[in-house]
Amino acid sequence: MTDAVVVERDPAQVGGCPVNQVHHLRHTTATLLKNLRVPTRDAQLILGHSRLAVTLEIYSHEDKQAHRDALGRISDALGGRDEAKP
Repeated sequence: MTDAVVVERDPAQVGGCPVNQVHHLRHTTATLLKNLRVPTRDAQLILGHSRLAVTLEIYSHEDKQAHRDALGRISDALGGRDEAKP
């Protein structure tokens, strides 16, 4: 029988980082994938989610600049914003 070396790890740490910070990176990754227009199904697979709803409803956060851009495009479509104006 060989002697086993037991390394105790703080369960609240992963690679020296607090687990909650590592988990935040999952949210950041999901949002970046969405902003980069990666297909949602691909983002789901990259993140390892079992259901698409998890990726869409929990992990992908909104981007305020994307909202402003969308509203600007609506305004353009309605003739409310002149592209020549600064």
